[in-house]
Amino acid sequence: MLVVKSILDDLIEKGGAGDFVILAENRQIRINKELLTIHSPVFDAMLKSDCVEAKKNEVTIKDFSYDVVKTVIKTIYHEKPPQDATIDVMEDVCRFVDKYDMKTIK
Repeated sequence: MLVVKSILDDLIEKGGAGDFVILAENRQIRINKELLTIHSPVFDAMLKSDCVEAKKNEVTIKDFSYDVVKTVIKTIYHEKPPQDATIDVMEDVCRFVDKYDMKTIK
């Protein structure tokens, strides 16, 4: 399990291997689109629509920091938040989770 976590963390830190890009603070994080839509009906609706994000397989998040988005993605992959996340980041993670209706993370 530790090796898998290390590999996933390494993928996330290096931009990852995924078919969807989330941009935050001009930095990209890749994630598997299906995994993202399983966790968020908001992203699911967005990616099933005819919007530009669905066509480009990319969304820009302007109201959350890169660290917050990265923490959410790590939580999706590991099913729990990283232990090194700060209180401030976790407060914003809660806001992100609420905004994108990520009930599986709450």
